[in-house]
Amino acid sequence: MGELTHMVHHEQPDLIVVVESKLDAEKMSDTELEIRGYGAPVARRDRTAHGGGILVWCKTGLAPSVLEEEDPEQPDSPETEGMV
Repeated sequence: MGELTHMVHHEQPDLIVVVESKLDAEKMSDTELEIRGYGAPVARRDRTAHGGGILVWCKTGLAPSVLEEEDPEQPDSPETEGMV
């Protein structure tokens, strides 16, 4: 997290997206992922047997909205997939 935190404080992006995070909620909590000026991730999908995970942070003061999309494997059940 140190290298990411350093880059974030230097660049100050509105959104931070990390793919292939390879995290597991049992090993690292949202609190441990907090970044000053961004807080905890606003979206988090941990690693599964099929992928490596994703984390999204939004700069404090911005109001992200969660969009819902259908899961392509289960078209009758919506799943949170993105944000605006």
